[in-house]
Amino acid sequence: MEELKEAEEERRGLQKIVDDQGISMQDIDRMTSEQDRLQKGIELASQRLEDVKKKLADREMEASHKLDDLERMVDNYNTVAYQIGLIPATAVNAKGRDFELQV
Repeated sequence: MEELKEAEEERRGLQKIVDDQGISMQDIDRMTSEQDRLQKGIELASQRLEDVKKKLADREMEASHKLDDLERMVDNYNTVAYQIGLIPATAVNAKGRDFELQV
């Protein structure tokens, strides 16, 4: 019973502090609602950020694969060009022109 009395006194003390600050229950409800709304906004923004990060990582991976493909094609071209005498520029079929590709 003593604990109940102490809890009630503490509640009254806290209510007096709130009342002295001039904050009504409506103000508290409004602030709580605003806090909930802002928290949901933060969660949505965080989710959008994660989505963008994933898309960026996917695009970077795709670009890396395409760069690898391009480097492979350039190597193949340079190999064939060397075999048919277009590389280096001093090769017989190059006639002084530089046909070598670089990435």
